[in-house]
Amino acid sequence: MKRKLMAALLLVAMIVPLFSFTAFAASGQKKIKSAKIVTSLGDSASSGFGLPDYNRHKKQILYGERIRDSYPDLVTRALGARTLHPYGISGIRTYDLRFLLDNNFKADYILKDVMGYMSDYVITEKHLKELRPAYQKAVKESDVILLDVGFDDIWIPTIACVYDIAEDGRFNKTEPRKTIQTKVKEMGVIRTVIDNAVHYLIGFAGNPHKWVSYWLQWDITCLKWATDYFINYDAIIKQIYKLNPDVTLVSVGCYNPTTNWSILPGDRSLEHALQPYYDIINTQKQKWEAFYDSYYYVELRNIPMINNTATLPLLENLTLDDKGFNPHPTLKGHRMIADAILHRIGAR
Repeated sequence: MKRKLMAALLLVAMIVPLFSFTAFAASGQKKIKSAKIVTSLGDSASSGFGLPDYNRHKKQILYGERIRDSYPDLVTRALGARTLHPYGISGIRTYDLRFLLDNNFKADYILKDVMGYMSDYVITEKHLKELRPAYQKAVKESDVILLDVGFDDIWIPTIACVYDIAEDGRFNKTEPRKTIQTKVKEMGVIRTVIDNAVHYLIGFAGNPHKWVSYWLQWDITCLKWATDYFINYDAIIKQIYKLNPDVTLVSVGCYNPTTNWSILPGDRSLEHALQPYYDIINTQKQKWEAFYDSYYYVELRNIPMINNTATLPLLENLTLDDKGFNPHPTLKGHRMIADAILHRIGAR
């Protein structure tokens, strides 16, 4: 009994300083009422994916476009900033963002090969290298940076592994490799899904001499799920403050895109199964408030999505409207995110 009591007291002794340190760091945070230059870094939600102004471009992946009524646009206007660097890119991982911000960081196999096929060759090692100066300059000159990344860290490696093995199952390898977006336009969603699934099975079954490498590839994929985000997110924070020690950095939390997804009617089992993953991601984001007074974490809950009904969460099924996989914020959702950010930094 004494041992249990001592253990409990020791645990409290360890936890209390942590909470005190976090509270102290938060208490030193100043209110941000205005800014001259805002930069938005992140994935599809920060790019304004699916909003009317985004959809008029008729592309799934845009770069450098300021999308009206996206939350970066709303925050920039509310702060009276003269400039917004809209550098969110749909599909980008923490790995890719770290690659953009750190010239010494090397591309992984996904960025070197499969990511181009998945992104209509917008996200490639060559292209991101070309974008490095612009990204780093934006970070250096910004008063406020909105950071919204992490959603794709579990999704992209899984799909990339399937597509990579599927290439070994294709009979005619002399034809140029078509991107997912091109194949969907030519074949439709269902046929593209079936095509990739069949060639994945053919690739696996028809190449027994590669089975060890395939299983190793899946092991690497699972390892990337478990480690990439945590390693790269920390590196991104440190690199941003290295480039600009005086910046106000706002970390936008990840909401669960499978809200209300169920196996049986109303059981919300898929939502509950995935929620711990997003809780862990957000804990990693929130912890940095204990280290920087100019770092703000914004928690998001109940954000309205363009489509939050259970559907195939595949790249082939990703659409700009509500007919396919589109777990991105609606116009109302972007307003809610902007309000949460402005409230958190004391602008409202």
